Amino acid sequence: MTRSALIAAFLATSFAGALTAAPFIIDDGDVGASVNGDFYNSVDDNDEKSVNGDYWWAAPNTGGANAYYGWQFQSVTPGQYDVYVHWTENRPNWALGNNSVTYYVVDGALEVRGYPDWDISPAPDASLLDFVMVDQSVSPSGFEYDGYSWFKLGTYDFTSDTISILLTNETLSGSGSVLADAAMIVLVPEPASLGVIGAVALLALRRRRD
Repeated sequence: MTRSALIAAFLATSFAGALTAAPFIIDDGDVGASVNGDFYNSVDDNDEKSVNGDYWWAAPNTGGANAYYGWQFQSVTPGQYDVYVHWTENRPNWALGNNSVTYYVVDGALEVRGYPDWDISPAPDASLLDFVMVDQSVSPSGFEYDGYSWFKLGTYDFTSDTISILLTNETLSGSGSVLADAAMIVLVPEPASLGVIGAVALLALRRRRD
């Protein structure tokens, strides 16, 4: 085996597991999506580019939340995940999103409560990992997948088999709608081990060098 072939075998077996895992997406209306309070459904009518052509919106509330939207990814493998969200793109000026919208990242399930609460909150055994304020008055950006632009909330370690993202209409600004469309998670692969072929190739390289 030539030196270049040995190097190729080593790289192929050492880093095969480091390829990006397939994303999991929950769109509004999918299994795992839940809504409570004063969110309203709308369809694209101005090339707004929402996932599957519709989304939910709520009026902002600077005095507290009265509209809730949640995405729950159930039966997932615990581990480290990149978490992304999408809101409608290319909205007209008269329907811009709010510039102080907060997403909550939860390790565990969400609890949808009816009267008298009418809210969605982390379940008692869930853990709030982070809350991220985003500007929905501009289109999401940073990652392109399946024809849409996504905004990355962050990378998190999850110990539960349920990953949840929660959005409410509580904002700092009273101008612009709060927009709920889709959420996406991507498992961050662990570094692959050398494997048998890789280890043999590395040993052969060392012997040739000696």
